[in-house]
Amino acid sequence: MLFIELVIMIFLGILLSCKIKNNWLRNFILILLEALFIIDIISILSQNTHINYSFLANIDLTSIKITKDLFLWETIAVFIIFLIAILLTIIFSSKLSEKVKSKNNDGFILIFTLIILFFSGGIFVTARKSFTGTDIGGRLKSRDEILKTLDIDPEGYLHIDEIQSFSGKNIVLIYLESLEQNFLKPEIFGSLTPNIAKLSKEWSYFNNYIQVPGTGWTLGALYATMTGLPGFFGLRGNKIFANTEKSEVISIGKILQKAGYNQLYLNGASLDYSGKRYFLALQGYEAIGNEELDPHYPRHEWGVRDKDIFEEAKKQYLKLSQEGKPFNLTLLTVDLHFPDGFPDKRLTHIVGGEPLGTEYVVKSTDYLLGDFIDFIQKQENSKDTVIFILPDHTLMGNSFVTSAVKKLNMQERKLFLLTNATNIKDYSDPETIITYYDVPKIILNGAGISTNAKFLIDLKPDLLSLTDNKEFLDALTKLNLALLIQKKEKENE
Repeated sequence: MLFIELVIMIFLGILLSCKIKNNWLRNFILILLEALFIIDIISILSQNTHINYSFLANIDLTSIKITKDLFLWETIAVFIIFLIAILLTIIFSSKLSEKVKSKNNDGFILIFTLIILFFSGGIFVTARKSFTGTDIGGRLKSRDEILKTLDIDPEGYLHIDEIQSFSGKNIVLIYLESLEQNFLKPEIFGSLTPNIAKLSKEWSYFNNYIQVPGTGWTLGALYATMTGLPGFFGLRGNKIFANTEKSEVISIGKILQKAGYNQLYLNGASLDYSGKRYFLALQGYEAIGNEELDPHYPRHEWGVRDKDIFEEAKKQYLKLSQEGKPFNLTLLTVDLHFPDGFPDKRLTHIVGGEPLGTEYVVKSTDYLLGDFIDFIQKQENSKDTVIFILPDHTLMGNSFVTSAVKKLNMQERKLFLLTNATNIKDYSDPETIITYYDVPKIILNGAGISTNAKFLIDLKPDLLSLTDNKEFLDALTKLNLALLIQKKEKENE
């Protein structure tokens, strides 16, 4: 359906361009149209949707530099296809233009355009939703003005210097790259995740964890699960954090910092990708990524492999345990990253099978996770440590490039949250529908953190019902921008 929508839109563009008499201008517009066509195909193949905020937010020079080797041949192929498409489109439009000019069909074209834009539903709705998060609409209002438009008392959303918090248990927060819930279902994939299955029977397991707007990419997921707000930052995208002087966004990191926690983030990928380095610094994290890790660790195109990340996590857990302060150890796996995962041959003798594809990587992740949990449970402070396990987002990709997507689409695509915490206030029923916006409360409650800070879900209990409301999400975009104080803005004060 996505490809059909795209072809219809391109045909409509060509048809409308045929009314332009100037050949040079018409050809220039057609080249732009073909560029949009190619970019949208990339978006469909990589994230199974038209160009949207997630796609735009992750396009920057740093991201292109990091991924250039991974998609070198694909880039060359796309460039060749782009040139061929331009040539064919110009030839086709030239012939079509002669027919259009020879007939009085302006009324037909107008009616056809209106039908496509307003009555076909899918194309217009998708295009409208795609730019949720980019529109900041005129003057940027203050935080208080925006909160009032959201029917939230500004005094309820505290300034960072007003936050008071007191420590509870140690926290281990594990984000599993793209390991969505359907991978856990034997009826779809067989028994890929015996360790997660075992933990789901022993711990609290939330299987109604749904992905919401502003969370479908790694930084968006980190931002939402730490702040309770969608990862929408206007046209600046992920780059906004590089220029952020101060964050007034209430977050797990800020609250734990006030409570005296040591905080460490560990990830095999580069911290420079998607602005993670700057974002994590604002949360009070010490961060370790690809560039900071031992150069002797084996690597793939995205960075250090998960086997070595979990071994590093064991070392860091022991180190943090010896420092005499409560701590928050957060790690993110990477081997299951789009397009089809990065199998580690070193685990073949453990998980079995050929080291190929996403299913092998899922089995490997499950084994490494189980081994890490066993390690923590053997430590003296294990009773003083709560663990939270969750995917960052659903697996990206289209069935044309990622074979597992076809199986994943057999049922509704959801996530899961798994924790050994027992005192999860307001979420005692594992069947409760939760979103990324609930996660900060779940983590803090589970760890027994006492604080006067409130998240958006506390101040706006009907938040779930508003997650598809574009105007509401655009207002949250403005709130994000108002709370992320930029260096230029501070200099102009």
